[in-house]
Amino acid sequence: MKLSKNHLDNIKALKSAILQSPYRAASLVNKALLTLYFAVGKFISNQIKEEKWGAKVIENLSADLQPELPGLRGFSATNMKRMRLFFESWNEHSLISPTLSAQLKKSFSNVSFTHHIKILQSTKYGLVCLN
Repeated sequence: MKLSKNHLDNIKALKSAILQSPYRAASLVNKALLTLYFAVGKFISNQIKEEKWGAKVIENLSADLQPELPGLRGFSATNMKRMRLFFESWNEHSLISPTLSAQLKKSFSNVSFTHHIKILQSTKYGLVCLN
């Protein structure tokens, strides 16, 4: 049985939509995680500045979250320090150039948190903040 060109085009369009769906879902999850990590980083950064948090507070905060949220992953002291770096680095850039910030906003969420950290670690600022 020969299918019409219109029917084949419809199948092709549906196939494309189905195959793209997981990528769109992953992109939305990535954007939500980046927003969360940015907010956590902001919270930690503000507490350090305003409340004069000491060196062990992030470690304690991470340890205290574990019993509150059993099975919680991604909130080790190291990752929380990275969230702080993430916030402080990108927040600084958005304050310097709001226009550039608006242009980068769309691309920003297409990069995973891990890749953001690798980029930041390769800078002098990132090396200082994480050590």
